[in-house]
Amino acid sequence: MAQTSGLGLYQSCQLTTKPENSLSENDHLRYVTCVVFVTAITMGYEMGTKTRCVAAGTTNTQLGIIVYKYLDDHPEMLNLDPGTLTIRAVRQAFPCPVKH
Repeated sequence: MAQTSGLGLYQSCQLTTKPENSLSENDHLRYVTCVVFVTAITMGYEMGTKTRCVAAGTTNTQLGIIVYKYLDDHPEMLNLDPGTLTIRAVRQAFPCPVKH
């Protein structure tokens, strides 16, 4: 169940706002798909840029909620690549300090 669109990412990550134990088996699979995707993209971005800006202690579920809320606020972007959208959402939530 790969994330192939911003809309698919939005729909999967919406489930991170619900109690995990209340989800059906199918919805739980979509929840996990969101969390794993968002975590992998975030970790890959941080490794590639050698910059860690996500606050220590942030859970994978919280990253999913951040992406969901970003997409909810920007429905005009749902046609964009889900990896790009994930990076935009996380960077907005956790802006890196400006280096001088």
